[in-house]
Amino acid sequence: MIKLPDIFWFQGLMQFHGKGNTYIGSIGTDPSTGLMKQNILNYRVWIEEKEEGNELLAICYKGLKCFEETADEDKITMSFPCSNDGVSQAKEWIEQIYTEGKI
Repeated sequence: MIKLPDIFWFQGLMQFHGKGNTYIGSIGTDPSTGLMKQNILNYRVWIEEKEEGNELLAICYKGLKCFEETADEDKITMSFPCSNDGVSQAKEWIEQIYTEGKI
């Protein structure tokens, strides 16, 4: 249903003390026309740097508002291992949130 890049894309310039990349997407839009359906699930995935080790974070939220205008209580966050397996787990989690209508 969705595609996420591999872990190296998320790492971006982190290995050179720079910033990583954030992947932003949505489910519920028509890719050929750009038209939005009623149930739109927005998501973001990125690497969060922590002292105890980096982790891959994913946030899901529903609706037409942008990330910054969506209340924190309307977002669901989950962390995953900072690896390609973690990327696969994040993908499955986002798809599960959408198919099960957890938001």
